[in-house]
Amino acid sequence: MKTKKYSAVLGLTALLGTTCLVIPAMAGGLYGQPVGGMKDSVVIEDGMAIPAPIPMEETATWYIRGDIGFGWHGDASGSHNALNYPNAAVSDIDSALSIGGGIGYYFTQNFRADLTFDHRTDAETGGTQVMDPTNEGPDLKNQTLLANIYYDFKPASKFSPYIGGGIGLAFNELNMSGSAGSYTVQNAYGQDVTVTQRALDDKTTEFAAMATVGVNIALRENLFLDIGYRYNYLGEAKLIYERTETAAALGGAAASVARSTNTLSLDSMSVHELKLGLRYDLY
Repeated sequence: MKTKKYSAVLGLTALLGTTCLVIPAMAGGLYGQPVGGMKDSVVIEDGMAIPAPIPMEETATWYIRGDIGFGWHGDASGSHNALNYPNAAVSDIDSALSIGGGIGYYFTQNFRADLTFDHRTDAETGGTQVMDPTNEGPDLKNQTLLANIYYDFKPASKFSPYIGGGIGLAFNELNMSGSAGSYTVQNAYGQDVTVTQRALDDKTTEFAAMATVGVNIALRENLFLDIGYRYNYLGEAKLIYERTETAAALGGAAASVARSTNTLSLDSMSVHELKLGLRYDLY
């Protein structure tokens, strides 16, 4: 019997000793403090062990961007049914600079989209017998409003190639300010002919599209340099204008006035651009 009593006493003593060791250790873990070797995964709150929160890395959702570019237009196809220049076509369009900006959204690390607006400087059109004796045509003015989507191949690296595409609207204008007004030429009979021209309608809104490739270079955590190539489809531009030709009487040739409404159109316009831009992430 004594042996059993001694065994019970020893067991109770061991239990109390263990409790005395555990309680002080737990005391340091009360009210959200970590406990022992589990400090990275468990905290004690109100005496209950719960998993510790895992810190989440903050990522950007929105961004803003700004771009500049240099563009050269593709071959122009068009027509011009002026009174004395039947079907005289525009043969070329000058190069132009562009400036633009937009706001975008990250759907995933790889996919993002943005809404952009770009303005291009005036590009002079030219060709055989376009608008006046100097063979100068109207200036092409253009802006585009596009919704775009991109795929970034290596968004976590310093250099991340990307591809993208977009659709939207092109606002085209053929401004004849340089060819408007009056000038004088001689006809086949030697008569002086005064030509007066004025625009009736020179603006069109067309479907537009773009395709782009390039590379993003991380300058800092939320700032990127964008270097790329962009192809833009701009649709059609059309100018409707009135032309009046007044010939003075000369010898046997009587005075005459001829008035016509003419249309100069550029079809399936496009512009190739090299662009440089900055993208800034908003958190």
